[in-house]
This record gives sequence, structure tokens and C-alpha cells, in this order.
Amino acid sequence: MEKENRGTILSMIWPMMSEYRSVFSKIWWIVPATILVVLAQLMEPYVYKLLVDSLSWDLSPHEAVKTLIPVVVLWGWTVLLSIVVELFRNFFCHYYMHREWANVLGHGMKNFLDKNYGFHLQMNNSEKIKVFNRGVDATYDITQKMILNVSQSFLLLIGYIGLVFWMNWQLTVTLLIITPFLLIGPIYLGNHVHKAQKLVSKLWDKVYSFSGDSIMNILVVKLFHRIDFTVSLNRASVIAAAKAQAKLSYIWSFLEAFSQGINLFLSLFVLIVSLYFYTKGLVGLGDIIFFVTIANKLAVPFLQLESIYRELVRQTAYYAKYREILDMPGEVDMGTKVFPSTYSNIRFENVTFTYPNTTREILKGVNIELRRGEKVALVGHTGSGKSTIANLVTRFYLPSTGVISVDGISIQDFTLQSYREQFAAVFQDTTLFNDTLRFNLEFVKDGLTFEQIRDACREANILDFVESLPDGFETIVGERGLKLSGGEKQRIAIARAILADPTLLILDEATSALDAKTEKLVSDGLEKLMINRTSIIIAHRLSTIKRADRIYLLENGEVLDSGSHDELYLSSPVYKEMVDYQRNGFVE
Repeated sequence: MEKENRGTILSMIWPMMSEYRSVFSKIWWIVPATILVVLAQLMEPYVYKLLVDSLSWDLSPHEAVKTLIPVVVLWGWTVLLSIVVELFRNFFCHYYMHREWANVLGHGMKNFLDKNYGFHLQMNNSEKIKVFNRGVDATYDITQKMILNVSQSFLLLIGYIGLVFWMNWQLTVTLLIITPFLLIGPIYLGNHVHKAQKLVSKLWDKVYSFSGDSIMNILVVKLFHRIDFTVSLNRASVIAAAKAQAKLSYIWSFLEAFSQGINLFLSLFVLIVSLYFYTKGLVGLGDIIFFVTIANKLAVPFLQLESIYRELVRQTAYYAKYREILDMPGEVDMGTKVFPSTYSNIRFENVTFTYPNTTREILKGVNIELRRGEKVALVGHTGSGKSTIANLVTRFYLPSTGVISVDGISIQDFTLQSYREQFAAVFQDTTLFNDTLRFNLEFVKDGLTFEQIRDACREANILDFVESLPDGFETIVGERGLKLSGGEKQRIAIARAILADPTLLILDEATSALDAKTEKLVSDGLEKLMINRTSIIIAHRLSTIKRADRIYLLENGEVLDSGSHDELYLSSPVYKEMVDYQRNGFVE
């Protein structure tokens, strides 16, 4: 398990950094810049050695100072130059990485959005947002630390060891022998930290997921006065996450104390060994100062690497979950044909469907025909498979068996883009972006003019309302459109569908939650929208589908019967029963 944890961390470093590989060619000069910064730091202990050694030179104080001035001046200019170089090194590294960060974020967002519909239904939205944000941030944080901090710390360690070896190889060999024993503790604990960090991240994800759900369902929480109850439900998760976090913090605190102890021990060890060499005449007083100074400075790169390792463990745990999602397959898009500008029909031929990771068959040998320009209604009790048919025809899911075809060509043979461009939909629960009305209307198609937007709103019976608002089309609709009523959102959805100008239209319970007056306004807009378009109408309220050209009656995933309203009312007892339940509001 220890090898697996260590391998997991190391194996993720390059994939994280590779997100910014286009930046590397622009900042290649950071390597020599870092070397210059390191050289300035390496010169310091040697300057101290010369200062102490000058006390034993057979020179007057004035002559000793005169001799040392060039060395001190060289060191001073080197330090000054290294400060300027480090400033530019850090600035340009962040500058180019921030520019590339937009591409990294865009790539990640495209990957997330490209996942199949089932993934988005199964994974909590709050958790997805948290995983996405953490994963993208992790790639940036680790890459800039590897470029700016890790490289410099390693060069410093190598430089300090090289200097000591140059001055006294016996001391260097002694240090190299004892150092691995001192690092056993940190390495052992470090191998357990990655697993602990993944657990902590998972527990906090659960907390944030429930918190996000609670906020998104604020109306339910407040309506039933369940604020305290909601907080208490989340409390157990918070306590579990906090305990795991405390345990992890304890491990890190121990590691930090252990690292400081190692550095103190090394300083004392170097001092004792240096004094021993001094008594044997192997080193001078300047050498002792040189060795002790380097021993103290060794703490800096060690502590930096320990801090970076801590960050690396935390960020790789975040990135692991992000990478897991990135590596999931996206929507199947193996088609090469462009959807035709004209077609005769869309057919379901012996289509069956079972949702992934379940055994219940939702559709069983369904045969349906959608002729171009027809209004086709799907009617049935809840769970009969109506919405599943809509999800299949839009290719949100693929049939388990059977074929869905357009004029005999499987819909999977068409490119996903050319196929999806044919669709628009109006759902029972219309969701809008937390942006302006204009943005939500323009979203569906490029190059729309303001006049086209106004015309679409006029056809959807929503223009007068929009223009009566103080900010008109620039009105912010709120999260999921919560600042608008149900009927207003439906009419915006109709206007949006008109602007998309689809050849295939899906109306899924588009008027079921509206009052009679609002339903009339929405229905008028829908009637205009359905003109010359193939329309799939899903409804429980049978008044919505009375004028359909053809109605398919579904029950338990099977097509029981089909025909016009009048035909089914006379021939199908099940359909007649459904109609009679709504007789007062439907049957004349």
C-alpha cells in the first residue's frame, strides 16, 4: 500500500503539469534564472568563511578589509541581481500560467459537459462543482510550485552538499550516511498521508454536497420550517470530516516538528564534527562557520520541500477525483453523416432500454413512427416510458437493443452536433441561467439579432411582459429563473425554442403546472411553435394532446395502442378511462 500511495502521488505530477505544457517553451529561461538565484544563496556561507579566515591572515586590518571588498561587492551585486531575476521569474511564470489557465479550465469544462446524460443525473451538482474547481486549481498550484519552488529547493540541496564535499569530503560522506536514517520517519508517515487526505476530501465533499442541496432546496427547507433539522442532518457528516481533518493535521504537525528536529540535529552534528576536525587540524575557524551556516541553511530547502509535499498530497487527492471524471467516456459520437435537410420519418424499431447499472427494463420492444411535420403525443401513466423515449430520440441515452432510424439510417450514424441541432424542447420545469433574459434567449444560437429576439418573444406571448420590466431584456432572472413565475419561464422557453428554429420539437409536460389563463397563453405560443415541425408531446393532462395527429398509449414500457384521440377513445378502454377521469376539463 505504501508503494501504491507513493506511486499514485508521483504518477499524477506529470499529468497535472502537462496541462500547462504549452507554457514551458515560453519560460525556458527560468532554468538559468533559478540557477543564478541559487548561486547567490550558495555564495553567502563562503563569504562568511572568508570573513572569519581573514582574522588569521598575516595582514593588517586595513589590508584584510581591502582584500575582502571585491568578494563582498561581487556577492552583493550577485544578490541584487538574483532578487531582480527572481522577481521577473515569478511574475512571468504566473503571467503565462494564468493565460494558459483559461484553456485548462475550458478543456475541463468541455470534458465535464461532454459526459453522458446519465453521469450528470447520478452525480450531485454541488459535488461536481467542488470536484471541478478543486481539480483545476490543483493543476495550477502544483505546476507553479514544481517550476518555482521544487526546482530551486533541489538545486539548493545539491549545491550545499556539493560545497561541503568540495571543502571536506569526510564530513559530506558522514552526512550522507546518517541523513537517510533521519528521513525514515517522515517518509513512513508521508506514505500514509495520501490515503488519509483522500478520505478527508471525500468526507468534506459529502458535507458540501448536502449543504449545496439544502441551499438549492431552500423553499422546501423554509416552507416546512426544517432549518434546524437540516443542520442536524449535516452535523454528523461535519463531525466525521472534522475528526478526520484533525487526525490529518496531527500527522502533519508531527511531521513538521520531526523535520525541525532533524534540522536541529544536523546543525549540532555538523558543529560537533567540525570542532573535532578543528582539534585535529583538518579545518580552520572559517571552515567551522562555513559548515554550521550551511547546516542551518539546509533547513530552508528541507522545510520548503516538506511544505510542498504536504500541498502535493492534498492537491493530488483533489486531482485524483477530477482525473477520474476526466477519464470517464463522454457521449458516444461515432457518426460521420450530416443530418439531412429533409427527411420523411423517424422510427423506433423493437427498441428496448434498461438504465445503466440496473436490471429493470424501462422499454420493451417499442415500435413508433414520427412522420415529418406531425404532432405525435405520448400518453400513459407515470413510469410508462414516455420521457425515456424522448431521451432516446435526442441520444441522451442509447437503446439497449433495437434501432432508432431516420429514413432507414441509424441516428448513431449522424454526427452528434448535426443531429442535436435539429432539436428544441420545452419542459415542465424550465431552467434558466442566472443571467439576463437576453442572454438566455441568445444562448441557443449564434448571430441572433435583437429584432429576431423580440419577434420570438412576440410569438411566445411574452414580449409585453419583458418590455414592461424596468430593465427589459437586461433583467437578471435569478438562479434557475427563480425570479420569474412558472408561466413566464415557460413562455421564455418557447421563445428560446422559436429562436433555435428546430425541425424536431419535444414538449414534456409543458403546461401541466399552469393555471387556466396562463395555460392558454402558453398553449397559443406552443401552437405557433409546432407549425411545420415534427413534435413529440408528452402529457398527463390530455387536453394538451387532443389535437395531436397521432397518439401512442404506453403502459409499463410497451405501446398498447395508437391512433387519433377519437379513435383511441372508442377502441382503447385504458385510454377511455384516462380521458373520463378528466371529463370535466376535457371531454365535451
